[in-house]
Amino acid sequence: MYSKLSSEEITKLQNGTKKIYSRYFVILYEESSTSKFAFIASKKVGNAVIRNQSKRYLREIIRLNHLTISKKYILVICKKNINEALHSGRNYFDFEKDLLLALKKV
Repeated sequence: MYSKLSSEEITKLQNGTKKIYSRYFVILYEESSTSKFAFIASKKVGNAVIRNQSKRYLREIIRLNHLTISKKYILVICKKNINEALHSGRNYFDFEKDLLLALKKV
């Protein structure tokens, strides 16, 4: 199981850390001795259903793959185009592939 980032840790990550951009996500990360994750989907992403669905996908991807991810504080921010992707028939595996490729760069 993985830990969640606190609000102070999220604020620290948002202020000047390393970033990686992928098709559907922006990943902010910082070196750490443990793995901690947080997911953000703003109102620009879509309505509450879309935001919650995208965060559920992300939590499941991390739950299944957290042992293969390096130990860092990681904040995943959903991009606006995830809404169109969910409506156009993209599925869980597309998001998993995109996120795991981006996390390998971390």
